[in-house]
Amino acid sequence: MKLKLPLRILLIAACCILSYIMLKPKKFTEKEEERFTDADKQMESWWWSRSYPDPTNINDKYLKGWQQFLDIKKETQHFIIQSSPQGEAGGGGFGNWFSLGPNRTIGGRILSIAINPKNSSQIFIGSAGGGIWESIDAGANWQKVITGMAVEGVPSIIINPDHPDIIYAGTGEVYRSDTTGIGFNVWKTRGTYGIGIIKSIDGGQTWKQIFSKTQGNMFGVQTLQFDPSNTNIVFACCTDGLYKSLNQGDTWVKILDKIYVSDIAINPSNSDIMVTAVGNLVNSDKGLYRTINGGTTWIKINSSAFPSNWGGLIRMDNAGSTRLYAGFGTYGLEEDELMLSTDFGASWIKKTGSNLCYYQYWYCNDIAVDPSNIDRVMMCGVNVYDYVSTSTTSGSGTRTRLGTNVHSDVHDLIYDPNNSQIIYLACDGGMYKSINNGNSFSPINEGLGAVQLYASLGVSPTDPNNIIGGLQDNGVIKFNGSTWTSVVGSDGGSSAFNPQNGTIVFTNTQNRVVYRSTNSGNSFNQVLGSWPGDRTAFMAPLAVSNSDPNFVYSGTDVWHASKNGGLSFSNNNVSITSYIDAKYKTAIALGVSPVNSQKAFVSTSPFSQRTDNALNINPPPNLFKSLNAGAVSPTFVNIKSNLPDRFVLDFAFSKTNDDSVFVTLGGYGSSHVYVTGDGGLNWISIGAGLPDVPFNAILIDPVNPQILYAGCDLGVFVSNNRGQTWFDFNNGFWDATQVYDLQITADQKLVCATHGKGVFKSDLFNDNILPVQLISFNGNSSNGFNNLAWVSEHEFNLSHYELQRSSDGINFSTVANINAISGNGQKKYTYQDDVHQIPQSVYYYRLKIINTDGRFTYSSVINIKRMLSNGYSLLTNPFAAEISINYQLITNEKISMTLFDANGRLIKQQVYSGIEGSNIITMNNLSGMSAGNYYLQIISGKAINKEKLIKVK
Repeated sequence: MKLKLPLRILLIAACCILSYIMLKPKKFTEKEEERFTDADKQMESWWWSRSYPDPTNINDKYLKGWQQFLDIKKETQHFIIQSSPQGEAGGGGFGNWFSLGPNRTIGGRILSIAINPKNSSQIFIGSAGGGIWESIDAGANWQKVITGMAVEGVPSIIINPDHPDIIYAGTGEVYRSDTTGIGFNVWKTRGTYGIGIIKSIDGGQTWKQIFSKTQGNMFGVQTLQFDPSNTNIVFACCTDGLYKSLNQGDTWVKILDKIYVSDIAINPSNSDIMVTAVGNLVNSDKGLYRTINGGTTWIKINSSAFPSNWGGLIRMDNAGSTRLYAGFGTYGLEEDELMLSTDFGASWIKKTGSNLCYYQYWYCNDIAVDPSNIDRVMMCGVNVYDYVSTSTTSGSGTRTRLGTNVHSDVHDLIYDPNNSQIIYLACDGGMYKSINNGNSFSPINEGLGAVQLYASLGVSPTDPNNIIGGLQDNGVIKFNGSTWTSVVGSDGGSSAFNPQNGTIVFTNTQNRVVYRSTNSGNSFNQVLGSWPGDRTAFMAPLAVSNSDPNFVYSGTDVWHASKNGGLSFSNNNVSITSYIDAKYKTAIALGVSPVNSQKAFVSTSPFSQRTDNALNINPPPNLFKSLNAGAVSPTFVNIKSNLPDRFVLDFAFSKTNDDSVFVTLGGYGSSHVYVTGDGGLNWISIGAGLPDVPFNAILIDPVNPQILYAGCDLGVFVSNNRGQTWFDFNNGFWDATQVYDLQITADQKLVCATHGKGVFKSDLFNDNILPVQLISFNGNSSNGFNNLAWVSEHEFNLSHYELQRSSDGINFSTVANINAISGNGQKKYTYQDDVHQIPQSVYYYRLKIINTDGRFTYSSVINIKRMLSNGYSLLTNPFAAEISINYQLITNEKISMTLFDANGRLIKQQVYSGIEGSNIITMNNLSGMSAGNYYLQIISGKAINKEKLIKVK
């Protein structure tokens, strides 16, 4: 059994980063000091395992890998068709992944929120690694949004207020961007890849990329915003400047050339007046810039009110055309951070007692003005506060802590545009909602599966439902077959079961803290404490020997071995000088022979953060083997030999010959899978045919050792001939899925840990391809029925289809069995599922496709959204000759449209017979009316709405 570090490296922050991580203030408690740099360590680990040794143009490399990924999918489908007897085809590809969650109590790191201004029930959110998610019932339930692109981190989403079907999303979670773009860019504090800006014109059903920058440093879009007077004009705050589009995103022009533009405020009465926020961390130019001529010229604002030691994110919000607030992230624990301007940025006042960011000043910061009281500002950083200003001419005001149950590290805060009592929060623990203007909050994570796993999963040797994994900022969690529960706090790392006794389990948290359980993971006791942060990976690797579980191993820059089943470990003294590689070169991945408890492989990183916050740099990353791993001072031999200069991220040992070992590599520009047959003396590449992206996991099939599985930043690939050829194994995933670990459960199923979408499960690869090709599978909701339809081709020896339904996308039950038609040519199937008595906003369906000999596979999971409340969107405003609306009804009912002039006089009224679903309703023959302001009253059932319209010639 093996466990390895999934972020895999320790990089940790660089020389320049020391300027934002200040020396420990005396006020810090031990717990606070521990959390101070957690997020940057996590992100820098992610960054270096992917960028080393050449960090330039990483987005371009990633997108080229994505194109290779798409090509392999096509080649795999072609192979299936050609390999099937009589021209039969398989189910469109290999793998049948379905989510195990967690997708209820824990939501994962969420960065951005957008609410449909015409229908508050519809909300889009952007996650840190799992793409975009949507709710159509005001956050009660969430479902994934499939973009069809390599989308991962989404820091910004905006919805066009005039045409809510038009949505923009900015991608790339980036907290640091520098002018240097080559060499050891160890100062990058970053999250996930970005592909620029994407856009949907059909309410999120389909998307296209409208802006991309692939050259230079990693590119992220921090904030998007419409011009308040013209929604054709869009602004994008990016890592290399402020961009503007005059034509709905078709073309873009940079109007402010600054490093790391994080936010923009636009005067609603005069959009030529704008204020933008610049810089984060060690950027030399940080602050606010203001323009009064639409961005032609910018003046940096110099105000004595601004804090003296701020160096992190700046966020802003305005109320009307004069009142503007700005939150400055500062180093100090209780530094005043809220600034007020009553002339839209020309002059400023510092508000006393207004600290909001705490120690995460570079990472989490947002403010929102209360729509019902412009003297009240909701503020969030590590915690949530409101601040009530008692004067607009002095700094007086009162800060109050709110949302004490809200998970720490809040990234976005937004009011419902139609109800100022409702607030939504996005944080490292998912989504929260208040219905009483912030007095209390409740988690709303049902269906939201965007957690980021860091390290190896622990799978029970006897119970296929007992799975344990570690999460970003959400601790270590345990699965029991239906739900996940937290078993250890902090940031969770590697987990492993004793392979001969499923009651004994190990897990760890940051800086090598190891825990042991004797009750199958229900509770844990600490058995190994923390190690100095400059001498360990953020998540130290951990492994249990299969052949003799008394031997448990962990690695920092020295080797820690247990001979008594993990009760105690060797070398647990910081004065130890018997290093694996060298001092400060830390272990990042660890594997143990399945037949020899003394044979172990370990890889090291050349980077670590010194205690004075400078950086230790000692390349290259190395790979070592020990034949006496259980000794107090084992001998390590460097076996990097002919491997490329990359991080080694995972190992897989042959069960019959432990000199036969497979490894995966990070970085770009080389093969990513290698094998040795002589214990590491020589390495042979078997990565031809795989996309050129970092590969994080490798696994040998337990039934057929000719079959290999490899997990990477874009999903999973399978080889049925030990690496000679590779096939796509991603059915059930969507967009880009970062796979960090692969394990086999007790019932011989494949499970994977993803960094952004939780845990998934699949059947093992079977090259006895089922005789059917599934061309399409989709559905829609109408009048209390879900109408399913699918089309297949080349049905030979097919028995039947089993249609399965789920409320959460995890637990499925059979709805119906439909006999196969069989034969050549396309076959069409339909089924009407009566859900009148099962009111849900989202239903999940899949097909179990069963052959006459009992073999089966699954289709991908689809979802059907069902409106539980009416909603509409205005399609024409301004209008010339007609007014159109799109009204979504949950049942058949009348819709009334009444038009009034600015003085309240009735102009025209029409009544329509609406049907369940989408209704495009038009009031026409209006061209003869005078230009000016009008009001439209829309009535359906008990809902009465009023819209202000503008008539143009």
